[in-house]
Amino acid sequence: NRWATNPDGPHRLLVPRENAEQFRAALAEFPDEQRVSWRNYTVRSGDSLNTISRKFSTTPSVLQQVNRLDGDLIRIGQQLLIPSASKGSDAYALSAAQRLERTQERQRDGQKVRYTVRRGDTFWDIAREHRVSVRQVAAWNGMAPGDPLIAGKELVIWSKSASPTMTASARNDAMVRRVGYRVRAGDSLAKIANRFSVNVQDIASWNDLNMDRYLQPGQSLVLYVDIRNSP
Repeated sequence: NRWATNPDGPHRLLVPRENAEQFRAALAEFPDEQRVSWRNYTVRSGDSLNTISRKFSTTPSVLQQVNRLDGDLIRIGQQLLIPSASKGSDAYALSAAQRLERTQERQRDGQKVRYTVRRGDTFWDIAREHRVSVRQVAAWNGMAPGDPLIAGKELVIWSKSASPTMTASARNDAMVRRVGYRVRAGDSLAKIANRFSVNVQDIASWNDLNMDRYLQPGQSLVLYVDIRNSP
């Protein structure tokens, strides 16, 4: 077994079938500025970890860790794996605000909506209102799904719905809880949606599901249900 993949590919990963679409969606949404590319470098006469790290804008300690080197000694002809940024240096010279603006202004599918966070809002509230996933809302705004939302913060959302699915007042009145559900034999999105009084599209959005694929018995789903309507 090799401890590193070939930087030039091809790369193949084995993931559980029921998580494949979720993995593809998450990978597609992963910001370019957070990606790292790799290259092979052959040590030449006069090279040292210091000179190589300066050449590729990294540090000697990173090269030691990546290449499992015990010390500073390297030899001519030795192959080193070098991490490098996937974008040009100009992309990293921007301020945090400029990087956020670039992320938010990137063209995507759907209707662009500017949303101002209100007190009590959650990623799930906002995602459901616009028929998108929590992960998408976070990625479009340079955030992680677990980051706190601050009232007054402006978000960009590429909405899949021309009109919200739930008004703010209805959202506040609802007693919504996060529920884990394991798919049973004979289940379908429609049956599960009917059982918990939710929408099929919402279930697909919450779980990044491809609606053209069948559910698998034992598959785990996350549901957000009004406990007053739950079975």
